[in-house]
Amino acid sequence: MGSLICRYDHIIFATKGRVPVLTADLRGVIFETIRTNVQKMGLAVVAINGVSDHVHILLRMDQNHLLSDVVRDIKRSSATLLYKKTGVPFNWQRHYAAFSVSVYSVQRVIQYINNQQKHHKEIDSLGELKHFASLAGKELPYDLIE
Repeated sequence: MGSLICRYDHIIFATKGRVPVLTADLRGVIFETIRTNVQKMGLAVVAINGVSDHVHILLRMDQNHLLSDVVRDIKRSSATLLYKKTGVPFNWQRHYAAFSVSVYSVQRVIQYINNQQKHHKEIDSLGELKHFASLAGKELPYDLIE
């Protein structure tokens, strides 16, 4: 008998220096690239969205992939694509935030990710990240602030 693994992770990562360079057009291209690359890994992007300085992704993971490897590959492929599209060197912030999501909370997280533009009329990206860290009972590491 096999194992049943159903794991969801909410990933958040920012542009280097939190510079607001992700236009709506660039986000569309990035999101499609991320979806394609994640699918090639045999995983699924359940939801993806973001604003000019950061991206949220809800991933459905499996037991064969390390989250750190998946995020590294997502960031590398999308940064390469942005460089090819714009001719301007692009980098993501080195670190990222990841939060496990209960199967019972998936729909709520999808709604949250889909409503990023609305949320960021009320709170900036750093405030949002501090809020998530506090919900997890953690201090926000300095390297996520930069």
